[in-house]
This record gives sequence, structure tokens and C-alpha cells, in this order.
Amino acid sequence: MHNKRLLNLFFLCALSLFSRQLQALEREDAIKAGLIYNFAYYSQQQTKSASKINYYSICSTSEPFIKAARKTLTSKTLASKPIKVSLIPPDNTISECHIVFFNNQTLFQQYNDNEHPSKPLLIGQFSNFIEMGGHINFIIVGGKLRFEINPKQLNRSGIKISSKVMRLGIVKQENFK
Repeated sequence: MHNKRLLNLFFLCALSLFSRQLQALEREDAIKAGLIYNFAYYSQQQTKSASKINYYSICSTSEPFIKAARKTLTSKTLASKPIKVSLIPPDNTISECHIVFFNNQTLFQQYNDNEHPSKPLLIGQFSNFIEMGGHINFIIVGGKLRFEINPKQLNRSGIKISSKVMRLGIVKQENFK
């Protein structure tokens, strides 16, 4: 009987710990969604195909991020358009995406291997994202979510971003590729 109580107590503690970790991840994804909204708000893109659609599209390879972003950005608009958050389809078609968030290096590499006429804002969260051609990369510094940014790569893609955003991020100087 004593072992059964101890096992139940252990199970409840483990469940509680898992629940807190899940909530922390959801909160982190909501913060990322807010930052991505601000990146879009403080940038200008030269995308022709994505500008023809009547919503502002944020695409991602991460289902948990999409869930959090939909909650976080529910009543927001960008460029006077409602925001649509969606999963990148299996064929990696992103022609209707203004912003693409990658949390997976393999999927980003597949994206990079193909030619894309539209030049969306590319945001990631894994090491070497900037070196691989990404624009903005989320990093954890001192337990806090921060970002690094590559202004030269943004410029090559025809994306202008406010100096206010640049000052908040870690500017990566290009000595790669």
C-alpha cells in the first residue's frame, strides 16, 4: 500500500513537471510569434507574388509554433491585411508566405536547395541558420530569448528592416558563404 502511494505521488510530480515544461514551451512560442509580428511590422518587403494575396501570411514548419501564433496574433493585422498562420505544405511551397519560420535545419536545407521566386523573411531557430542564408535566428542567451540578424542577407533579399530592430538584435557580420 505504501509503495502504491509513493508511486502515485511520483507520477503526480512527474506529470506536474511535464505540464510546466509544456506551458513554458507554449509561452516561448507565443513570444516568438510576437517578435515575428514586430519584425514584419518594422520591415518592408519587395515580394510580388505574396503581395497579391489579401492576407499577410506567416508560415512555419513547427505545428506547436503555429498553434501559439494563431492564439497570439488572432486580432492583429499587418499592412492592413489579416494575418494567416499556416503550416508549410510537404512540397515546401511557400510562394504565398511573407514570413517563414524554420525550426528544423533539414527542412531549411530543402528550402534552400530549391529556387523560390518570392523572397520571404526567413526566420529560424537552430545553429548555423544565419550562415546557411537565413535572415533572423532566435537564440537563447542567459535563459532569455534573443535574436541574431543578418542585414546583408536581408538586403540581398530586398527586405528593409528598421534600425530599431537591428539595435535590439545581435548583428551578424558576414564572414561566411
